[in-house]
Amino acid sequence: MADRHHGGDAEALLRDYLSALLAWNVTLFVRYGVALEAHQQNLALVFGDGPMRLLVKDNDGLLASPRRLHAAGIETPGFGDERMLTDDPYALADVFVTITLHLAAMAVAHGALPGSAATLVGRALTAALEPYGDDPMARLLRARTLEAARLTGKSMVVAGTLVAKDRTGARDVNKFYGTTGPNYLRGA
Repeated sequence: MADRHHGGDAEALLRDYLSALLAWNVTLFVRYGVALEAHQQNLALVFGDGPMRLLVKDNDGLLASPRRLHAAGIETPGFGDERMLTDDPYALADVFVTITLHLAAMAVAHGALPGSAATLVGRALTAALEPYGDDPMARLLRARTLEAARLTGKSMVVAGTLVAKDRTGARDVNKFYGTTGPNYLRGA
């Protein structure tokens, strides 16, 4: 794809991808309180006359804030699964970090350019957050990503055990999080 769309420059292709991915997902998070399950299975790259775009599908795992949607003038969708709605900004940040940051951004960047992946992801995330300045949701996302000592990860093994959910604290195998690893963005 780099040969076809960026004169063979894999880093330029990756920068465009990260810019499109993070600008879009940060906007959804900060303005609307929406965290998509924007990972490789649900994303497709779209090339045309303009800049690269992303096509998203299969949004059954998104998390949305009714309060933030209402503040943006959008009616809360009538999802059949109430677990898709929360006004907890930390729950929204957990989805953003585990899906958008880890899977869609860092996994792709590390696979393409392992030596510079963290730097490229950090720069793209910083640029995506910049327009939102001191907005509380932008501050939260900055604190949970760029400034955090450790990054949240999914704890699916714990959530999927036969141990009682009241003991593990897990409500849902796919939406149970724990701080599990050092922040690869710090110092990049």
